[in-house]
Amino acid sequence: MSSPNAGPSRWEKLGESTLATTRVLELRSVRYRHPVRGTERDFAVVHPSDWVNVLALTPDGRLVLVRQFRFGVDSFSLEIPGGVMETGEDPVVAGLRELREETGFTGRDARVLGSVHPNPAIQSNRCHFVLVEQ
Repeated sequence: MSSPNAGPSRWEKLGESTLATTRVLELRSVRYRHPVRGTERDFAVVHPSDWVNVLALTPDGRLVLVRQFRFGVDSFSLEIPGGVMETGEDPVVAGLRELREETGFTGRDARVLGSVHPNPAIQSNRCHFVLVEQ
């Protein structure tokens, strides 16, 4: 029996296959084996590109938002600007590009606040947060 302080066990990756490829993501079936129980399961894993979200502040301290139609919710959404990054693209460069494309705003000071895996249970990508001050 393992110690309660040992933490979770790392599953062994046995293989994977591509189920679907689209313009914005690849969906894969990945087979894993549990190291203690020996049970095997297939998991759906989404492989989108990394993306950037921009927190842009106007000179008077207001947050810049964009309203756009979103297919996932079949409705309009009010959200911070952002989007898909090109492979190898710097998050600050991507953030400034997305801000300009979606809102017309530009900024003088931009920096990365941090990065996260937005949904590590099923996605492999990272989301970078960029602060832009006008």
